[in-house]
Amino acid sequence: MGGTDPTLIAGLVAGLAGSSHCIGMCGGIAAALGSTAAPGGRGVACVLGYNLGRVASYAIIGGIAGLLGAGIGQGLGPAAPLLRLFAAVLVILVGIQLTLNRNLLAPLERVGLRLWQHIAPLAQRCMPVHNPAMAFALGGLWGWLPCGLVYAMALTAAGVGSAGGGAAFMIAFGIGTIPAMALVGVAGGRLSRFFQHQGFRRVAGVAVLALGIWTAVFPVRALLRMWL
Repeated sequence: MGGTDPTLIAGLVAGLAGSSHCIGMCGGIAAALGSTAAPGGRGVACVLGYNLGRVASYAIIGGIAGLLGAGIGQGLGPAAPLLRLFAAVLVILVGIQLTLNRNLLAPLERVGLRLWQHIAPLAQRCMPVHNPAMAFALGGLWGWLPCGLVYAMALTAAGVGSAGGGAAFMIAFGIGTIPAMALVGVAGGRLSRFFQHQGFRRVAGVAVLALGIWTAVFPVRALLRMWL
């Protein structure tokens, strides 16, 4: 996947627009880390470490998804764009979910509960967080929390067609979530309420919805060229 591939931009925008969902899932921990502001600004360093850990976990998820997607794509042959189209549909569902405040991806999240049951005890051991290294470890584990948005992005990464491309896509998505998460971690509850306000969620939902439709255009074009 080249640097000009639109999916990288899609990942970044999805992260920015989906921040309200991320804050709902992880904002409490980010705010708690910020409140640990020990001498030397350690709270800010912990917030940064936590978010970098999250992005690192997303990169691993994206790499695995991209590798699996490459294998599935080879099996699908010329119909490989169907995989990316399916991922685009999931992004559209995320947009509808944010706009209407309905958890449409709950069945997808339940798939990851078994894995999370094994990871959660490890995350518990990282709390309370005393330093940025512990915060990084917590973020790296918390990134595997069952989340419909992350799963939709991972399936999009699978459609990229390579481990490196999938990792790059998920890094772009993770970077997109950092501004809001970091601000909530440093400033606390007021910003959390702003990002979770119904008006903000609706605007973000419409943005993600448009993003999903835009992402769907490319595989639809490829499929039409193949079938017509």
